[in-house]
Amino acid sequence: MDSAVWGAVGAMVGAGLTALGGYLGPVRAARAEAQQRIQQRRDEREAGAVERLIAIRSAYRAWDLYLNEAASSRRGSAKAVARRISELREAALEASDAAMRDGWWIGTEHIAFESVSAKVVALVSGATSVVPSAELAEVRRMRNVLNERILERLTALLDTVTVLRHSPDQ
Repeated sequence: MDSAVWGAVGAMVGAGLTALGGYLGPVRAARAEAQQRIQQRRDEREAGAVERLIAIRSAYRAWDLYLNEAASSRRGSAKAVARRISELREAALEASDAAMRDGWWIGTEHIAFESVSAKVVALVSGATSVVPSAELAEVRRMRNVLNERILERLTALLDTVTVLRHSPDQ
């Protein structure tokens, strides 16, 4: 009788383990699937943050380069220059606002760009003949500071970032 009891106990334990495996298998699969979705969302959020940083860098670079070009050439109408500056300002503001989704605030760089923009429009319109060289240099310096902050942010977002030193026009 002892063997019959042990056989019954063994059968019940086996059935219990089979039932437990039947329950835990789907739970593990669901847990793995949830982890995969979480990782996918993290990857998408990280990729979005990188894209938003690139947009900031591009917007401020385009604005800086245009200000230098307009100041050096002094060609075109003041109205056209003001319109283009407005477009570049809007792109920089949109990029900065988008970065706020990632908890990143851009603000102080914008002030120097605004000041120089007004001086470049005055230069092109003929209201002044003084090229705002020092201010343009300050805008370039501010953009380089911003680029360093962007690089720090990228490094924090990504495991590794390869950095090639660039000329100030990049």
